[in-house]
Amino acid sequence: MPRMRAQPASHSASLGLCQAEESLRILAGTEGDSLPLMEINAGETEASEQWDYVLVADRRTQRNPGQACQQRRFLEELRTKGFHYKVLEDREKVFFGVRADSRIFDLYRTLLMEPEGPAAGVQPARPAPIPATTRIRIVNFVLNSKTAAGDTLEDLVKNGVFETRFALHKGEDDLKKKWAQWRNMVHKQPIDDIRDYFGEKVALYFAWLGWYTYMLVPAAVAGLVIFLSGFSLFNASQIRWGWEYGFTTIFVAAFPLAPLLALFSNLVEIRLDAIKMVRLQRRLVPRKAKDIGTWLQVLETIGVLAVIANGMVIAFTSEFIPRVVYKYHYGPCRKGADPAVDCLTGYINHSLSVFHTKDFQDPIRIEGSENVTECRYRDYRNAQDYNLSEQFWVLLAIRLVFLILFEHVALCIKLIAAWFVPDVPQSVKNKVLEDKYRTLREKIRSSRKSTDV
Repeated sequence: MPRMRAQPASHSASLGLCQAEESLRILAGTEGDSLPLMEINAGETEASEQWDYVLVADRRTQRNPGQACQQRRFLEELRTKGFHYKVLEDREKVFFGVRADSRIFDLYRTLLMEPEGPAAGVQPARPAPIPATTRIRIVNFVLNSKTAAGDTLEDLVKNGVFETRFALHKGEDDLKKKWAQWRNMVHKQPIDDIRDYFGEKVALYFAWLGWYTYMLVPAAVAGLVIFLSGFSLFNASQIRWGWEYGFTTIFVAAFPLAPLLALFSNLVEIRLDAIKMVRLQRRLVPRKAKDIGTWLQVLETIGVLAVIANGMVIAFTSEFIPRVVYKYHYGPCRKGADPAVDCLTGYINHSLSVFHTKDFQDPIRIEGSENVTECRYRDYRNAQDYNLSEQFWVLLAIRLVFLILFEHVALCIKLIAAWFVPDVPQSVKNKVLEDKYRTLREKIRSSRKSTDV
């Protein structure tokens, strides 16, 4: 892969470039449509030598006086704010490597930690290394602030002054080994490493998706057992079929293998997202987040609707309730169970209504049907006037009662689980308190030193 040509010194001087030699290099593919890759020298260890952002422009903008002037003005304003940059050229693109000075991070760290400023007579604590996610967030914020001319970087991109901008990938090899590989599909996700590289928002997404996938395992096992038991019970008795069908509708109302398929889908989705984000896409700008936001209310609403929908499926589309009602109210076991008697004997005839063939308005003569006087159909109607029978209304009332009880019991279980499981784990609370305690000790130590002086 050929090394791109550095910009001539005369042009660099006109743009107010830094004269220091940075070990930043740009590699471009031999094909014209290949994307350029910016890499950091492995020997750079100091924070001041980290390149944070890359701005990309088309070479044609260098021949446009208006766009070239806007580029120079924007870069010069970055220099006055404490940024360093370097310009390198390809055959078609111009790349601006941007690096923020350490005093910018010190300023924003002070503003974020102590918005009202440090206390009088208290020296600031010894600064800790700034995480890469914080560096990118601060640089992204400054780059997207309005310039003296009233433009933002987004406006310059829209106007074609710059083609695009992105943060640099650095230190992603560890994530590639631990996370962005298919062989790690069943391994625990390195949430802390994801947070340190992509920020809290992305880490929360994958933490929630991983927990949801883990909770699909019991449902997938139950669904698979129920699905396979259907083959082994194919010639079983009617009561065994009722027992198996009842458990099927209770645990998986529509399709027993749905949780298993969702489990496989989520396992593949997690690795696909990891591979795309680490290997194929530009690095995302890290975002802070304390929770999953509006999606929490959306998921809670979906959970309530799912309980109601499953209750209606069990109550109105399955034969779970009609079988139970017949067994204890109409069947041979209504006065007490007898081991020698099947409690569902006669259920099929009980669930069918009678229609007299003489009541056909336009009877259709079929060979061999002359002696047929009545037909049976699935419904609960009177044989005389074909109106809904008393059994239909009894079943409807029991279905509605079951739906209400099912919904209330499920929601009560949800509320009890929410009460027992805290929103913030105790380990997270302890870590936050430890960080506050450590910061407080640093401030007290600094205060004592300043008092002694």
